[in-house]
Parts: sequence; C-alpha cells; structure tokens
Amino acid sequence: MGRVNKILLRTFFTICIICILILFSALSGNAQKKRMSIGGASKGGTFYPLAVGMAEIINKFLPEYNAIALETGGALENIRLLAKGEIEIGLANARDATLGYTGQKPFSAPLKNLRVGFYLGDFILHIVTLEKTNIKRVEDLKGKIVNVGPPGSIVASTMEAILRLHNISIKDVKVRHLDYSESMEAMVDGLIDAAALYSLIPSPAVNSLAVRQKIRLVTCDEKILESASLKENILPLFVPPGSYKGQSEGAYVWAVVSGTYFNEATDIEDVYKWTKAILEHKGELEKVHPMGKNARLLNKKELGISPIPMHQGVIKYAKEVGVTY
Repeated sequence: MGRVNKILLRTFFTICIICILILFSALSGNAQKKRMSIGGASKGGTFYPLAVGMAEIINKFLPEYNAIALETGGALENIRLLAKGEIEIGLANARDATLGYTGQKPFSAPLKNLRVGFYLGDFILHIVTLEKTNIKRVEDLKGKIVNVGPPGSIVASTMEAILRLHNISIKDVKVRHLDYSESMEAMVDGLIDAAALYSLIPSPAVNSLAVRQKIRLVTCDEKILESASLKENILPLFVPPGSYKGQSEGAYVWAVVSGTYFNEATDIEDVYKWTKAILEHKGELEKVHPMGKNARLLNKKELGISPIPMHQGVIKYAKEVGVTY
C-alpha cells in the first residue's frame, strides 16, 4: 500500500472514531435527561398551548428533563393517561377529575391515584353559534346539529349533563365529533348549527370564527346552574358582551376550576421542581396563552371543590412559599 493511501486510510479511521465519540456523547447526554410528557388537548383548545408552554418552561429552566406536550382528546383522556402512568402532568378540571377519582360515568372504576396540582383558570363550556341563527338558549338546541368535541373529550359528557338539566336528552340533538378548529370551519360552511368546547377566555378556536362571522354564546338558565353547582362541582359564570369580537349578547355558562393533575406515584421532588419552575416563570406561560398569567396555587375553597388530595410535591412547594392547606 502506498504512503498516500496509508495516510488517507488513517485519516478515514480517525474521522470515524471522532464521529462515533460525538454520537456516543450525544446519546449519553440525552440518556441522562428524564423524559416526561404533558397531556394537553386538541390543537384548537386552550389546554394544548398551555401544555406546550409548560414543556418549554421545564426544558428551559430544568435542563435535566426532556419535556414534551402531547395533543390528546382533552381532560378525560388526560385523567386516564395519568392514572395509567403514561403522562406525568395532565391538564383537566375539578369536575371531570372528580368523576375519575370516584369512578363515576364515563369512568368504569375509581382512579384513586389521581392527585391535584395547581390552578390555571376557570374554564367555561362555550356553546357557540352564529348570530344569524335562532339559537339563543340551551332549549333551542333541540333538533339541531351540534358538535360535542372529539371522542374521549369532556365536552360530550358535559353537554349531556347540561341538556339533562334543561330537560333535553342528548338524543334530541344531532351529535357530531369534530375537533375544535374543524367545528368552527363546519359552522362557517353551514354543516353544523352550534359547537361546544371547553376553554378559558379567549378561546383560540372561537376567536378564529369571531373575526369572520358574528357569533353568539348560547345561554344556560342561570337558576338551573345555581341549583346544580354543588352536585355538579361547577361554577355558574356570566360572560359579558364583547368578550369576543362581534359578540353583542352576554350568556350564563357552565364553568369549572381547571388546572394540573399528577399521579400519586410520581416522585415528590420531580413534581416540586415542575410546579416551582412553572409558577415562578408563568410570564413565559402567558406568552403562549393570555390565561397563563393566572397560574398559581389553589386556595382552600378551590381545593375543597373536589375530594382529590393534593400531590405532596405541590404541598412541598406551597410550604416553601408560606401557603398551608
């Protein structure tokens, strides 16, 4: 073998060794990170951008973790995924988490390993229609085509409860199962009459419709919501006119306290670190959704809405900042 060929061969092997060392180093670095997942919702819902924001905060301020946000069917699916240990943080609301914890429909068995995290906001069930329709009250939905969210979402069970409280069966409406963004497009195209979706205000999906068409929020009966509030673990809420562009009428709506949930078995120190990072950098969360600014520890009244205990990792952070439960 000539001298030139030997030099080229040596150079080739040297480059290969360097590449292998770089790859090994990269793989070793990734292996040291703890992978964790955050369950959000469909991309048109508020939970999804909040989950994305939380993952970004954890990755930025806690480099030992590799956090990812998952697009899911929403709160009900997040509760199931949490109970099975398939995600580390799940975004949900007190009412539906309580149904899971106590094993009530649509859950088949109690999920006693659920634990409460921190507060994100009061999510409302928007029942949206176009202003040009004759749908103003819940009773007007009878016989109409109504989207109740993707399969596995909390919207269908909530709509069933709201209709029942107003003496209407879910069978009295023509149900569709589109995601939030798809339902807004379907309404513009005249394929559905109304769409239900859970969200903080403003909802990205409803905003996308309101900039193109004048909308109306279908109103519930205020007295019915008040009388059902304790049993249903909800808060009656009035959404004033102008909450969305072109919304000329206010509406009484079904609202739930929403936030993060954990699995009891998730390490206390992990939950403590995630909670501390997110709450102490909630300005970062606000960048992905305006309601991120509301992230905080629950107060005793809000915690008392549900029988679910708080995770010990959250309690550890609460003690650090002088909050006791």
